[in-house]
Amino acid sequence: MDSSKNRSLVSIIMPCYNAEAFVKEAIFSMLNQTYQDLEILICDDASTDSTKAIIDSFNDHRIRKFYHSQNLGYLLTCNELFQAVNGDFVTFQDADDFSEPGRITACLEQFDTDPDLGFITTDYRSISKSGKTMQFSSHPVDLKRFKSDSSYSISICGASIFIRRKVLTTIGLYHPFFARKGGEDYEWLFRIARQFKGFHIQEPLYVYRMYDSQVKLYNMRHGNIDSFIIHPAIEFIRKVWIERKLYLLEEENIFWFEEKIKQLEEPFFRDNSMFYRSSAIEFLNLMDFKRSFFIALIAVRKRPLKLINYVYPFYILYLIFRRKVPFQLIPDSLRAKWRK
Repeated sequence: MDSSKNRSLVSIIMPCYNAEAFVKEAIFSMLNQTYQDLEILICDDASTDSTKAIIDSFNDHRIRKFYHSQNLGYLLTCNELFQAVNGDFVTFQDADDFSEPGRITACLEQFDTDPDLGFITTDYRSISKSGKTMQFSSHPVDLKRFKSDSSYSISICGASIFIRRKVLTTIGLYHPFFARKGGEDYEWLFRIARQFKGFHIQEPLYVYRMYDSQVKLYNMRHGNIDSFIIHPAIEFIRKVWIERKLYLLEEENIFWFEEKIKQLEEPFFRDNSMFYRSSAIEFLNLMDFKRSFFIALIAVRKRPLKLINYVYPFYILYLIFRRKVPFQLIPDSLRAKWRK
């Protein structure tokens, strides 16, 4: 895209908390975009590491810096930055991820092809903490069906959402219910999809880092079950809206949503090992086999008579064994099976 022809300003939202290992790469990935008409709104959310110092080391006129004296969390920080944007378009760059150089250009080119287009999402590439590619998320996303079929859900990286400014003006901010719970982007996207035309770019333009972040570890240490119930809770919001045109987060309907939350929480309260089984699976998805194994053992200690609790440690040991057996010692026939 020739920026001399399209002078649209793009606002980049970047909340930061204890991201000293990654924030420099995240900022550079925005500064080095092929499209240069950007404003990057970076907020240090009361980090206790060197994140603030790293942000302050940048001296680029496109960067606008914000600081918190106390930690407000991701959602409230995003909502603050939303209200400060000047751009014609708005998107995100999380401080522990980065974007491919042509991400902004590709999205703006798609917007240029369709004046009625309100928002865009893209495929993404998942990497490990060290930057090794783990997987590509590359599959069709039907945004029309997402807003009209309660049996259809999508898997996207929320930070890939790219909107026209008028969408933010119409839809508003993240809903405060999701503060420190997660899922705010998925619920926000559903509200957007209900009113605006969307398009999904099947190209991995965003790079998402999979690792045991501060939030995941906090939830683990404090037994926070929100991360396990919030997605089905949002799917319930979608289902009720699609089938009955009731938005459950409105004050007059909130009772029904609170009842659903209690229903989703009940199995965790009934079985105090369920949280640890679920956490073990989460860390297994992050390829953190060691942490997953020891968390699975906690589930065994919590409910030693529950047979399913023994399945996970043995399965994780099997995966660890698979990873460590030298491939040259494995017969070709068996190696082919293990690669599946």
